[in-house]
Amino acid sequence: MNAADALTLISEPYIVTQGTSVGGTSTLTWGSHAHTFYNNGSLPSGVYYGVKQYKITKHTTFSQAYSQTPKVWVRERQTQGWSYANPNLELAWAKINNITTTGFDVETVVYWIGTNSIGQQINAYYPCAPSQATVAYTVAGRRDPPYVTITGPTCLGWKQSGTWTANPSGGNGSYTYEWRWRYNGTGSWSGVVSTSQTYQRTMLDTDFELQVKVTSLGQDAYDTHYVEYCINKAAGQSHVEDIAVPDDFILFQNFPNPFNPETKISFGLPEETHVKLVIFDLIGREVKILLDQNLVAGFHSTVWDGRDNSAHPMPSGIYICKLITNNFQDWKKLTLIR
Repeated sequence: MNAADALTLISEPYIVTQGTSVGGTSTLTWGSHAHTFYNNGSLPSGVYYGVKQYKITKHTTFSQAYSQTPKVWVRERQTQGWSYANPNLELAWAKINNITTTGFDVETVVYWIGTNSIGQQINAYYPCAPSQATVAYTVAGRRDPPYVTITGPTCLGWKQSGTWTANPSGGNGSYTYEWRWRYNGTGSWSGVVSTSQTYQRTMLDTDFELQVKVTSLGQDAYDTHYVEYCINKAAGQSHVEDIAVPDDFILFQNFPNPFNPETKISFGLPEETHVKLVIFDLIGREVKILLDQNLVAGFHSTVWDGRDNSAHPMPSGIYICKLITNNFQDWKKLTLIR
């Protein structure tokens, strides 16, 4: 690693954390034998007998998730464990193995020493007992940012109450929440109305939009959710609103736009007619048939959840919503952002 690489690893969005791994699984790797140690640590130089060598291994889990495999290295000054070498210089040593985005394996060595070269009893572990073997380490990696989606009703009747849930992921598994709302057609969000994972609200007679902000590791993630006022709405179908019949055919711009994960599409019919409402991609391929049925005159709306006819999520991009009737055609661009 050169200086430029090192500077990158300690700059945002990378973070540097330190930790210690203590103890682990003790495995005898060399039975009673003669072993030479040099006086670079706590044990005087010399040949020792009845020496047993133990490998100490442990899996360590990171305190937070990383979006890619981080760099991990041993801090020798704070490590208590020696190497497999014979002669052994009593230097702190440990090995890092199998690094993933969630953790890694550590390995070090301790010794049980029987007697010294003149027969004096030692009968002790060096540099420490297996349960106290310590590997100090540093991690430098890119943070896994938080992500959130809102689940809950998309349609409520008069004075009907709904509950919405923020579903976070990423970050370090610890989240704070801020909920806000606004009526359809207004530009500004309310102040914070809830700081819990769920939010409950009662529908009056105006569509509204919810927003949740989730914070983890100092990073924010947002999602919005549109809720419409509806009467007798069957799941996945359009409904007729109890308002005047339009003078002409009209296809409204979807809302919200851009959207994730769903958007409302509204249109008006001056007469009863067969309606086909279809989503296409930019090269003209059919993605989703939203409606293909006879509808009475009036205003109608339906919701596209960003999935195709096989219920597979579509990727981010621009799509075309086309309204086709016996006497009218129109289209609008929709922008899906994942």
